[in-house]
Amino acid sequence: MSAKQGINLSELPVGPQPISTGTAELKAIDGGLLLLVNGVESSCYDLSDPAYLDFEYLQQMSVVAEACFPLPQPLSALHLGGGACSLARAWAAKRPGGRGRVVELDEKLAEFVRTWFDLPRSPELSIRVGDAAEVAATFRDETFDVVVRDVFAGAHTPEHIWNTEATAHYARILKPGGLFLANVEAAPGSMSVAQEWQVIREHFPEVIAISAPTVARGDRRGNVVVAASDKPLPVSQIEVDLRRLPLPVSLVGAKIKRRWEQWRG
Repeated sequence: MSAKQGINLSELPVGPQPISTGTAELKAIDGGLLLLVNGVESSCYDLSDPAYLDFEYLQQMSVVAEACFPLPQPLSALHLGGGACSLARAWAAKRPGGRGRVVELDEKLAEFVRTWFDLPRSPELSIRVGDAAEVAATFRDETFDVVVRDVFAGAHTPEHIWNTEATAHYARILKPGGLFLANVEAAPGSMSVAQEWQVIREHFPEVIAISAPTVARGDRRGNVVVAASDKPLPVSQIEVDLRRLPLPVSLVGAKIKRRWEQWRG
């Protein structure tokens, strides 16, 4: 693998590096770098194409964003959860003139990411250290076109990040017609998707979910992408574009959504 996009691979650290919340480690993969946080795959960084997204749920989020805001329209986006800033980097490459703000809890990780990777500079991509929910609450009404919630502690999103108080702020800081995107963990026996779906439905009149059917049914572990807005989403276009992904997925059907909505914890 050769150094591209201004990254000198020989200067990158080898093995786990201490960060504020544990360890971060880089692993070389075909054409890129994989960032592991506490041993868990956090971000994938393509060395030759900043617009490329390797993780499936990020591809799905981009499909929804592009259906709502066609390329190359610049976006003002808030990314709650940093990692290697893969999505913010991709949108900066695809949408010149946009503004991406990333909130990362781990101060040392944020420092490493800026050092290790050739990320766009502010205002295209700025990183703020802090708790995602606390930082979101500080923004003025109608600030962002898109708010992306992708915050995990281990395999779960902390409750204070997805609860109704936090989600009310995410809705408040979106512009009219803005888009909220959430990465929700789904696992057999867990009702986290139902809980988070109900909370998001409290604050947004238009909500859809994207997932592999086996994940949505609770047969296996995976990700559910929830997209929400105060205006109708371009569902037909989203469905068409999802089928074009390398690993096609679909919108979650009415039967499963009713099950989520009727769940009582």
